[in-house]
Amino acid sequence: MSQQLGDDNRKYVDGGNIYSSRSRRSAGKAQGYKDAPAIIESLHRTDGVIDESIKFITHSMGGVYGDGYISGLKKYLNEHPELKSQVTFTLIADFDPFQANTIVNDGTTKKMQFTHRGKWSLSGGLANEDEQGPHEYYESQSSGDHNIFSFFSDVSKLQEGTYKWNAATQQWDLQEVKK
Repeated sequence: MSQQLGDDNRKYVDGGNIYSSRSRRSAGKAQGYKDAPAIIESLHRTDGVIDESIKFITHSMGGVYGDGYISGLKKYLNEHPELKSQVTFTLIADFDPFQANTIVNDGTTKKMQFTHRGKWSLSGGLANEDEQGPHEYYESQSSGDHNIFSFFSDVSKLQEGTYKWNAATQQWDLQEVKK
């Protein structure tokens, strides 16, 4: 995914295995807030100005955790307005997010959800729920595999850039390609 997005500055975070979405989101928010200074410091700068964006790729239980993590980062940025104007979030891609109906996108960042419906079925489905708020939804009927590697062909749909939500088409319109 780093190659597709042209970004080798990555951080891996384990979203844990807490079943409660509320607890998992809370844990993610706390960790995102804690990690915010180091993440912001690691962003590329040109002449002292941050010119690298933040992208999130999540899988399964990491979707709700990542939602909380983003909230923690944004909380930190709201407390540091001198940084908030420089830091941008350009993409959130959730692959088979578990308890997805508890994830709500605020519409300020391009959001994509990828699911595989099929053999995974535990009382209504494992990761078979739709997220809330503006997002593009991609569903494959051909694979019921929940493994992150089963989404390899979907990675080509990821493109960093500046987007605006188009309510009429239910798609994110690319405004500017990010290099």
